[in-house]
Amino acid sequence: MKSPFFQLLLLLFINAAFCQSEIKISYNQSIHLPRVKNNTEFFISGVQLNAHLKGEQINKFIFERPGKYKIKIKQHIKAKTASCEHDEKEQELTVIVSRIRMTFDEKNIAFSEPIHKNVETSKITVSIPVKIETYDNLPVSLDFTPVNTAGIGTNIVATLDKNTEELPIGVHILKYSLHGVVTENSYLMFDFIDANKTVHSVALSTPIKD
Repeated sequence: MKSPFFQLLLLLFINAAFCQSEIKISYNQSIHLPRVKNNTEFFISGVQLNAHLKGEQINKFIFERPGKYKIKIKQHIKAKTASCEHDEKEQELTVIVSRIRMTFDEKNIAFSEPIHKNVETSKITVSIPVKIETYDNLPVSLDFTPVNTAGIGTNIVATLDKNTEELPIGVHILKYSLHGVVTENSYLMFDFIDANKTVHSVALSTPIKD
């Protein structure tokens, strides 16, 4: 038998799993909630939709149409302590489904020349193929927020070429100009930003060299 203390910790963990009040995804995608109990119920409403799901069904449900959805979450939990008792907890989650889906082809990221340790990167460009899909087949306005990098000793920033402000559906090559320096022989990760302002992290497979 599990102790009351363990049951209380389990309750707190499950509550934390659903603490995110808003999730943003693209059409024809699903959400991903961790450690969903089989008896947890989900009531989805919005965009001419009403659905009742249980347990892991929520992570398999496809949001086909763009729009705003509300999910009421009913958790059936029993955790008793000397001072409190929890039988049921209800929470609400908002899902924003975008009409745009952008997929970055991280396997084909390319640089005009290699990045070297302690060498300014202002003459280097990086390109990456991206597949653009939209629910309504209309063009997409690109996001020009500077792309930051992660890694030990890096302050490199990538800036998207502003010659093209929007693109139609299909596969395109996005080009970014770099500036900044890496001071360590480390692995870098680029945090590309799509038209939904969603970050797509792309890690380089080889470390920066001298």
